Amino acid sequence: MAQAAVTGGRKEEYFGSVPIPEPELEIMESIIKSAEIVVFSSEYCPYCSDAIESLKSAGYERIMKVVEADSNHKSQLASITKQRTVPQIFINGTFVGGCNDGPEAWMGIKKLLANGKIKDYLSK
Repeated sequence: MAQAAVTGGRKEEYFGSVPIPEPELEIMESIIKSAEIVVFSSEYCPYCSDAIESLKSAGYERIMKVVEADSNHKSQLASITKQRTVPQIFINGTFVGGCNDGPEAWMGIKKLLANGKIKDYLSK
């Protein structure tokens, strides 16, 4: 759970031990919520390509947004998800992991596609 603190006259949100200034947090949250499925990716990452292709093959291309994750995105994602690697995938604002793994053993986009639970997240 995020904790708020006022530092130097500005409110910051803390996820773990890394603070994210509120304006940056708001920008990141707006990106995460900008499409039903948001994939933070890197051009040369084979797991990213695999996750994106899996989503496209399953027919989710039109509701998916792919964001090329720069170092700033990765730092902010690490504060939110505790992971710095990509892909990082959000469905309706909920972090569901990467290509093959996630916060729970049954998560990761390929597992969610295989077990059908992606539909549960999309209906939220």
